[in-house]
Amino acid sequence: NSGKSHEAHLQMYITQNLGRGINKSLDNALGINNRTIEWLGNEVSCGVGMQRIDVMFSIEESKIQRYLCPIELKAVFASEDNTRQLTRYVDRIEQYYKRNRISTIQPILICKKGKQISDKVKKSFMKFNERRGIQPLRYIEYEVKSDDIVFNEVEYTK
Repeated sequence: NSGKSHEAHLQMYITQNLGRGINKSLDNALGINNRTIEWLGNEVSCGVGMQRIDVMFSIEESKIQRYLCPIELKAVFASEDNTRQLTRYVDRIEQYYKRNRISTIQPILICKKGKQISDKVKKSFMKFNERRGIQPLRYIEYEVKSDDIVFNEVEYTK
């Protein structure tokens, strides 16, 4: 609330609390829903350029199928270029990970809550969703309330 938030703090909070039942809004927003996280990482290197995915987790859907979620974190409001990084992450996952392990890829963008997302931002999200072979982008906003962080998925297709 003091304007001193940083993505690293948000990243640490998510990796420490996801799937533990500590923050129900976090688990619900990210679709954990009593499913067991098979793998969770932060600053996950991907590809030759060693770009790093802020947070990524995997849930085993079956013996051969995984639900894989790369997450881009922003300590600011959503903008048109947020999907650019997620596009690169998905490219790397498809090139290196998905070839070896069948996976449903669910990209997630988490940004600070504060102002209504613009039509331009919504259009950039919809353009990102035109890509085949991945799930539509899940857009989640967070805010600090009563010394806790509250996460809510935002519907942007209407």
